[in-house]
Amino acid sequence: MSVYRPKRRDGSYRSEFWHFDFVIKTPDGASRRFHGSTGQRTRAKAERVETAKRELAATGRLQHAMTLAEAAFRYEEELEHQPSIDDTRTSLGHLCRLIGGETPLVTIDGQMIANAARKRAAERVTIKTRTGLKEHGLVSAATVNRQIVQCARRLLIRAKQAWKVPVDTDIDWKSMLLPERQRMRVLNDSERAAYLEAFREDLRPIMRVYLLSGVRRSALCKLPRSAVDWEKDGFTIMLKRKRGEEPRAHFITFTPEIRAIFKAEMLKHALPEVFTYVVQQTRTVGGEKRVKGSRQPIGYDTLRKAHEAARLKAGIPEFRFHDNRHDTATRALRATKNLKLVQRMLGHSDISSTARYAHVLDDDLREGMASFGLSRNSPEAPDSRLPEITRKSQENEG
Repeated sequence: MSVYRPKRRDGSYRSEFWHFDFVIKTPDGASRRFHGSTGQRTRAKAERVETAKRELAATGRLQHAMTLAEAAFRYEEELEHQPSIDDTRTSLGHLCRLIGGETPLVTIDGQMIANAARKRAAERVTIKTRTGLKEHGLVSAATVNRQIVQCARRLLIRAKQAWKVPVDTDIDWKSMLLPERQRMRVLNDSERAAYLEAFREDLRPIMRVYLLSGVRRSALCKLPRSAVDWEKDGFTIMLKRKRGEEPRAHFITFTPEIRAIFKAEMLKHALPEVFTYVVQQTRTVGGEKRVKGSRQPIGYDTLRKAHEAARLKAGIPEFRFHDNRHDTATRALRATKNLKLVQRMLGHSDISSTARYAHVLDDDLREGMASFGLSRNSPEAPDSRLPEITRKSQENEG
């Protein structure tokens, strides 16, 4: 029997179910491989399922009998090299749970996906705290769209194009998306100053660069010294592109202030990364001992926790780390009045992504229009002397 439980590279099991994997000749004479989940947690039951599937495959009836769970496992297996595989795995898990892993893939339609999205939207987010699990509110529309609608669309399209399974992809996907709340939180001058001041001294330099350059969080965390080019007066970051495409190099030009921050930070240590922080207490992380007072590269988790602590200390509500990018873009557009320059700064490949900040120019235009009026000699202009004329007329009549 060829049933097994798939493992990860570290030896842990990837699934609670046993899977089958066999090659058999179909009635058309071709040798075909069939593999996927049996949906069973014991070996004995899994072997019985595999026997039944072999019989179906030998008679040609297993041609399109792929279930959602099997498709999810195959999709995850093929995309294991992708950086976003953890998010994909989570989305596939919700999809199988809400639609049903044993649902035949060819029977899935728009109504099933819409029902799954509705169920997911009614669920609550659970976060882990020091005191245990705590409910944090309903799942956001953006999360529902990403985990259910968009994940189902990618899965079905791959099944049809790559695996030749006759699934229905002619679905009005846009109409199924839940309306997302559009928000771009921008700090005022006092909030920005309080926010920066709330960071620890060793983390403040990297945050100043974020607010000056508008790059994403992944750009500066563990940024290598080799990315800095003093002759060209800037540094290079790698931007993610569409699925399957290679990352794109994006050059960030130094301003005098950013250059000074880079030089000061790189003189503080000899590590291969640019930005580091001072270890506050001796501890072991991932088998590596970190001694108090030593320096370590600043990673995502360190910055995420520092941002949340600084935001609360400064008393700034509803301000995500990514909003730093919006804040920088808004200030840059107000200063330059040039959408194309802001596009280059942010590294947007399409200016339509930058156009979301165009409202800033509308606000400036409105203020500018309010600063002037019609000529006093214009017949449409209200006469500023009217109150005085009216008063004198009343006195004469009296």
